[in-house]
Formats: sequence, structure tokens, C-alpha cells
Amino acid sequence: MDVVMFNPSFQVAQSLSNHSISPSWVDLVEHLRERSASDPQMMAFTLTMRRLRRDLELDRRLVHDPFCQHCAAEIVSHYPGSEQDLINLYFRNLNEIERGLRNMPVHRNHSRIAAA
Repeated sequence: MDVVMFNPSFQVAQSLSNHSISPSWVDLVEHLRERSASDPQMMAFTLTMRRLRRDLELDRRLVHDPFCQHCAAEIVSHYPGSEQDLINLYFRNLNEIERGLRNMPVHRNHSRIAAA
């Protein structure tokens, strides 16, 4: 059985370790594994991967699926900066996502409830 198929973050953690990215990034990735796609932290991770792919001029297919852990590992393997730079980039993107969400108008469903 392929452990990656059932636990894709294993692939990222293993790949990052193989590319000399320190455990703090791996811990962050592991933490994000439990998040849903609508979680701001996961959105920031996706944004980070998309921006890195664009800035590093990597193949567009590397982010064909925003949650593709193999793609994320491949993108990070090309990152020229330090692990701390990578983490800082993630947190800048997280701040941007959170700021955007705070400024979004809230739409509520104001349907009337009929009196019984």
C-alpha cells in the first residue's frame, strides 16, 4: 500500500526533509494537514505555494490542485531562501488572507420565519 495515497502530508514532510528544510516547516505542514480548505491557514498555504510557483517560474502544472501535497513539496524544493524566509512568507500571506476576510462584507440570510 502506498502511504502517500492515504497520508499525503507524509510525502511533503519526507520530501522537505530530503531537501534540507528544517523541521519547523514540516511541523507547519503537518499542522495544516488537519485544516479544511476554507480555513484561513490553509488558504494562506495555497496562496504561498501559488506565489512561489509563479515567482520561481515553475511549471503551472505544479499547482493544478491547490491541495496537492506532492506539488507543494516540489515547489519548496526549488525555494532558494532559508526555512525562516519560507515561514515568514507563509505568515505574510496568512496576514493578507485574514485582513481580506475581516474586510469582507458579511451576508446573512434574513429569511422570515412564519409564525406557527
